[in-house]
Amino acid sequence: MADFLKDTCAALDKAHSECLEQLKHLRFVADAHNQLIAAALYCSLIEYVGTMLLLAREQKRTGFSSVFRSFLEGYADLTNMLKNDHFYFRKRAAFHRRYKKFLRNVSADNPYLK
Repeated sequence: MADFLKDTCAALDKAHSECLEQLKHLRFVADAHNQLIAAALYCSLIEYVGTMLLLAREQKRTGFSSVFRSFLEGYADLTNMLKNDHFYFRKRAAFHRRYKKFLRNVSADNPYLK
């Protein structure tokens, strides 16, 4: 199993390095929200992979699953965004609905919300 993990990390490290190199060629229209968010998600995925590699090399097992889950969520968001032009706006609207509900339910004397 240790050889499998080493081989997987080596392949992932190579792919990560190639992605970092290819970022130099990433182009997008900054005024187009979908393109901007997609580029940010893509960069986040690359950073998550780098973090997972670092954790694996240092044998830090506790935080690995949290980073991996964030990677999977980011990947799902990016995939959905590329399939559906309205995904970003729906996700943003859902966030605002949850935030409004949160604000309605908090106590008026909460010092952190003043």
